[in-house]
Amino acid sequence: MINKRAKGNRNLKKTIDLLISQGYWVEKTEVLKMAWVRGKVIPVRTDILKADCVAIKNGVMSIIQIKSNKNDVRIGMANLKQIPPIKEVKKEVWLWNDRSKEPVILKCEL
Repeated sequence: MINKRAKGNRNLKKTIDLLISQGYWVEKTEVLKMAWVRGKVIPVRTDILKADCVAIKNGVMSIIQIKSNKNDVRIGMANLKQIPPIKEVKKEVWLWNDRSKEPVILKCEL
């Protein structure tokens, strides 16, 4: 059985390392919030901008959603399309296929 969270975290790390090596400034957009459920405090992870990371280079910002499963690409595209279009901001879904060295980069068009 594959641990999906661990696989996603590995692909996020690979993406950030790849972008940094290309000269991008990269920041993860995941935040940890605390929720009160049935008398207990439970940590809940959520993404800002419906993306996994933001990369900036030469005045152009890329909002990047990272996917490890090709069946989830449509969901990532739908989430990014909810963000209003902004000049000089690219929206991309990066798909990491198993055992690949480079991701498949899909541009989110309007």
